[in-house]
Amino acid sequence: MDRDEEENTLGTMYGRSLMNWSNTTKIKPRQYFNLKQTVLGDASEYDDGFDELLKQTWNMWAVSTLFGFQYDSEVQLKLYAKKLREEAACSLLKEDVTYSAKFTLMDNLGPRPNPTDAPAVKIELIATSGAVERCIYKGFLISWRTELAEPITDKSVHLPLLLCRGTQNAMKTVHSIVSRMFDCTIVALPITDNDLKWLLPINLSPESNNSRKVKNELILLEYVVPRLPLTDTISVKFRVEDLKELWTALITPDVGEEDGLIIQAEHIEKIFKAINNQMLQVGSLRLEHCLLHKVSLPFFTISGNRIKAMNSQALNNSMLFLNEKAMDVLYTLHFESMQLDSSTA
Repeated sequence: MDRDEEENTLGTMYGRSLMNWSNTTKIKPRQYFNLKQTVLGDASEYDDGFDELLKQTWNMWAVSTLFGFQYDSEVQLKLYAKKLREEAACSLLKEDVTYSAKFTLMDNLGPRPNPTDAPAVKIELIATSGAVERCIYKGFLISWRTELAEPITDKSVHLPLLLCRGTQNAMKTVHSIVSRMFDCTIVALPITDNDLKWLLPINLSPESNNSRKVKNELILLEYVVPRLPLTDTISVKFRVEDLKELWTALITPDVGEEDGLIIQAEHIEKIFKAINNQMLQVGSLRLEHCLLHKVSLPFFTISGNRIKAMNSQALNNSMLFLNEKAMDVLYTLHFESMQLDSSTA
């Protein structure tokens, strides 16, 4: 098992619980997704900005508003790092290991689609044993086209999407400390069957600039059967060019629409109805009774609460979708908490 797999065991461990949790959460079904602001033009121009996020596997989390977080003060960022280091050292308690921490403002993290979004913040926790130094936690707090409904004070900031990697203990420890420091909630971001059905065509769209002209590249769709173990999967493969051609035909814009940039729920239903019909004819598989569990493209893979993007456009598209998803999850949790409080009052 390589370092990426060792440091991302948390996503696998939460696999089943994420699916069960998402099935009980009453998030309003998505009706559309706007691709208009996802087009980067020359995506290679932004590869340097996304360099730390590309080609690595990340765990996805949703983060509520951080209170008392002065992210634009270098002095405050150093104080936050000091507190994180001190509390992490007390929590992890390993002999002959010293810890250091960093909070870094990331002004140049990719092309922010909404200029009013706060810059991303990188959090690192480094463990040193003798002459060996190892980053046991790295996370990016991100706001990617967030539309806020409530006013935010100067000492609070909304960075709803967290992408992180590290050891299991370090992730638990850092998230617990950050939650206490800024009075926020950090929850695993569950990617459901329905989310995957949106993310596949979003990254197939002609506007996504993800098309490397290589013949016979494959898309892998991995399904699970409800009430069976996640290890019992059904995998089906399609050529990228075939699904791109099908998707392009389905999103021919109606009169008044913006050149197919608005993806509608009916488009999603059509493409997966076509996929299901084909698999019924070819392999006698009734995929409509299964749950989509993993999507793998040559430039993009997502499953459970883990994601890996190989180019800027795939990462940009995914963060736009995930930012909205994080907001939905946090709003739903807040609403359900309010209902629980009122019922027990």
